[in-house]
Amino acid sequence: MLIGAVASQVASHVACPLVVVPGGWRARQAVPRQPVVVALDGETAAEPALTVAFEEARLRDTRLVVLHAEPISAAAHAVSAARFDIGVVLSRWKQDHPDVAISTAIVAGDPDAQLLRWSKTAAVLVVGRPHEHRWGSWTRSVARTVMRQTHCPLIVAPWTAPAEPGPHRALADQALT
Repeated sequence: MLIGAVASQVASHVACPLVVVPGGWRARQAVPRQPVVVALDGETAAEPALTVAFEEARLRDTRLVVLHAEPISAAAHAVSAARFDIGVVLSRWKQDHPDVAISTAIVAGDPDAQLLRWSKTAAVLVVGRPHEHRWGSWTRSVARTVMRQTHCPLIVAPWTAPAEPGPHRALADQALT
């Protein structure tokens, strides 16, 4: 629990996005524009992560890859359902951000391992912070695990309590639960 204690403690409590840059990381200027990769799962609210990811992709003038990992043992209908849910979530975002190219990747396997693999070719990874404050929710989170081994900068989008359910929040929070 004490590995990466400072960044981990800050990320679990901060009310703004937290950027963690791995030691030795250098911006790769000669490489064509790398995508912003955002991870969506059922344990974090999609709205904060998507807000940060769309803004990063817009500012970097690059595409956004929406990544979701399903267990290797997932049935075909579970993968199809995840693809549909992500499509529903993204439909409104695509309308509001027509200048951002978006692709979706549904991958099989461990979410941590998949994000680490994608971090090798991403400009930045964006993950959400678990919104439940029960014991262990941060210590078992994908964000905390990836934070220690990422190959590119990682942005942890904080969970914010909804002021009013808007169209994005309602779709995002319902679809991936």
